[in-house]
Amino acid sequence: MYSMPLGGGWVQRIDPATEERDLKIYIYEQTKSLHGYKPRSIYEDSYTIDELRVLAGRLEQDLRDEEEYQELLREKKHRDRQAHRAAVKYYSTLGKTFNRVSSLREAFDAA
Repeated sequence: MYSMPLGGGWVQRIDPATEERDLKIYIYEQTKSLHGYKPRSIYEDSYTIDELRVLAGRLEQDLRDEEEYQELLREKKHRDRQAHRAAVKYYSTLGKTFNRVSSLREAFDAA
């Protein structure tokens, strides 16, 4: 018995005795989760067990790629928030009257 990851920390257990059925369930759920549609043709008998294994492996890689992409987005959002906070802090300390040219020079020199 082995397991394949589903999104959100869930796993699909693949039992060798019912491997074909378990792989079809995994492919159905993973495609629905990643791509937003349900693959109706997966329950036809035209797929061999090797084709199902390859398709499940591709979906597993798609899941890893999607998780990596979401992590990059979270990191970018965090950096953007930090930059915004620094800008707000800088400009809120300037006051109402200031020399715009020298303030811009300082801002560009600090960056």
